[in-house]
Amino acid sequence: MNTEFDNARTQVLVGDKPETVSVASMSAEALAGDEMESSTVSLHSHGRTPTDSESSSLSSLIIKPSLGMVLQLGFMVAASIGLAFLLIKYITHLESLGNWGYLGVAAVEFGNSAMLAIPTPSYAYTFAMGSILNPFAIGAIGGVFAMLGELIGYYLGHRGSAILPDSPRVERFKSWTSRWGTVSLFWFALLPVPFDIAGIWAGAAQYPLVRFIPVVALGKAIKITMIALAGYFGMDALIDMAVGFGV
Repeated sequence: MNTEFDNARTQVLVGDKPETVSVASMSAEALAGDEMESSTVSLHSHGRTPTDSESSSLSSLIIKPSLGMVLQLGFMVAASIGLAFLLIKYITHLESLGNWGYLGVAAVEFGNSAMLAIPTPSYAYTFAMGSILNPFAIGAIGGVFAMLGELIGYYLGHRGSAILPDSPRVERFKSWTSRWGTVSLFWFALLPVPFDIAGIWAGAAQYPLVRFIPVVALGKAIKITMIALAGYFGMDALIDMAVGFGV
């Protein structure tokens, strides 16, 4: 019976002509396909390292720092340190602002988010005002106005996605946002990146505005509150350091 099965042949319609195909060859091809699939699953289940082609889509989602990003970050850090020492020297003038200092926080945080490609040393001002004003009020006000600044990027990203041609990179970008939208937006709003891309990112991915506003505002508020608290508890130590440098 096995010999008859191995030698059995069947007719398969190819185009308009019937072709005689070996049942054994069909079974072998099916078996080979099953073995290939099972071996692939087995390799993945045992922690096989993905090939270059398999990991290319994942690695393309990672934002790799470029020389421009490094220079921007370095400029922002240097400018923030310089501004911090300058503010320390004129700390009495900041204290004379009183509650008007909150308006300055709103302005610098809005500008920091609205200046999409230009880093600003706004954190130095927020740090200094944290030693004078209520850090939690600074966080709440700064978070709202920073979110409003991100709306500019959201609008530009939303408009740009409608006119830019589709590309694999853009599609992967949208796919990542669709999968990790809320979490990714929150982290981008929370982290002190040299330039804010949360708004452009969300707009290009058509992220709902009603969800974008509270998520970004919360992330920004937490970040700004932490910076203000650092100023509240660390300004005296920074002043002592500045005095040591002769500022």
